[in-house]
Amino acid sequence: MINNNLKCVVCLPVMNCSDFLPYIFKNLIIIKSLFVKLVIIFGYDNSKDNTLELINNFKNNYNDIKIHIIKNKNRRYRYRTHTLEYIRNTMLKFTVQNYSHFDFYIAMDSDDVNKIPIKIDILQKHISNFDKWDILTFNKVDYYDIWALQFDKIIHHVRCFGTNSGFVVDFVKNMIKSKLNKLNKSEYL
Repeated sequence: MINNNLKCVVCLPVMNCSDFLPYIFKNLIIIKSLFVKLVIIFGYDNSKDNTLELINNFKNNYNDIKIHIIKNKNRRYRYRTHTLEYIRNTMLKFTVQNYSHFDFYIAMDSDDVNKIPIKIDILQKHISNFDKWDILTFNKVDYYDIWALQFDKIIHHVRCFGTNSGFVVDFVKNMIKSKLNKLNKSEYL
């Protein structure tokens, strides 16, 4: 199932996610089957459960996967979303500095969304046709994290719009759907 000599980096922010990690680990192993080399970067934040222990056990059991654990030492952010943005950007910076020669970058959340078994045949198809897309999102019919998406002329995340946030989310979703409806859907399903 491995595609030629393709290499991939997967980044996951993790905090208090021990309930979901066993499922996510299974998905990571499935993803590994598509690549000759897989690197996983965990952006760890101070958890109150055994998240770090589970990650270390996973790391010790899979020597064929390079695993990095980047601990968030930045405590200056008041909001969870800002902390998440910081750790995602930290992982991305680490990826660019160390793995910019890799072919693919996958950003996953470590919650219930990604505990769903991955549809590997769909991912395989799109990896084989990577020249037709810039970014993929899957395991959900509707992109669930749209509040954090910066899209087109919307340069601030949705929460910046206060009481109009719901309107902005609907507006962005409709813009995205309009652009996607112009594509040949059979190529992407």
